[in-house]
Amino acid sequence: TEDKEPGFTLTSSANTEGTIQPNKAAEASFTNTYSAKATFSPVAEKLLLNRELLRYQFVFDLYQIGEDGTETQLRSASNGRPDTVAKREDGTVESSHATATFGALRYTQEDAGNTYTYKIVERDTGKDGYTYSTASYTVAVAVTDNGDGTLSLDVVYRDSNGQVVEGAVFGNAYKAAGEITLRAWKDLQGRSLTDDEFTFELLDENGDVIDTKPNSADGSIVFDALRYDETDIGKTYHYAVRELAGEDPTVIYDSSEYGYSVEVLDNGDGTLSLNQGFATPIYSETGIQCETCRGTG
Repeated sequence: TEDKEPGFTLTSSANTEGTIQPNKAAEASFTNTYSAKATFSPVAEKLLLNRELLRYQFVFDLYQIGEDGTETQLRSASNGRPDTVAKREDGTVESSHATATFGALRYTQEDAGNTYTYKIVERDTGKDGYTYSTASYTVAVAVTDNGDGTLSLDVVYRDSNGQVVEGAVFGNAYKAAGEITLRAWKDLQGRSLTDDEFTFELLDENGDVIDTKPNSADGSIVFDALRYDETDIGKTYHYAVRELAGEDPTVIYDSSEYGYSVEVLDNGDGTLSLNQGFATPIYSETGIQCETCRGTG
């Protein structure tokens, strides 16, 4: 019989059984085959700012770089579900993280002594609202045969500047924007309105005046556009409008205040939907609010 050694398998044998006669010689032959193997799975990491990642949202390509510098695409991979989601104090998403695994690259004893180089890049699929990373990472895999049926793989990731890094991390950001123009109307009984005859203030949630506008002759009051971005997604803002009392003794000035609510919704394509509602403003220690705001749709 033959003792087994790690990495070797018995592939054939002859004359391993029988009787050896006195003063006679007999030979037994054994043929063995040595094999060793190992696998490595390259990974790309995705860090997205301002929005929670969706599964399969981003695509990455893996290339093998030949000794002459030629690049051959081996495979592609998409990110999985996010493994972490960080939120700001107000509940909006600050960042989310996920990984994309390209699957196992296989090596055998025939690869021992060689170093293989790969490149990982992100594919720009051009989806509105997203920035795409132009980063490029190389992965060097040096193969060593341990002589016991196993291989050691020395894996080194480097960025485009040649600096050693822990992994291939691609940073992206989601950007979204939208604006809304709040309006009011002045109705004057007894005579016709003239331009700039009355003045109106727009207040934010803290009760601070953020805009002042006069009326037009047709009664319209148009405030400057309010702008929102991705950090406002999921929030509802409240505003109030009031008329400033003038000095014309023939006019009774209106002391009423009217409230607006603006709900910020994400369309997922870099744009925001802004749902406006109306209600009598409620003042509290936490600022202007409104109950049962009546939306415009």
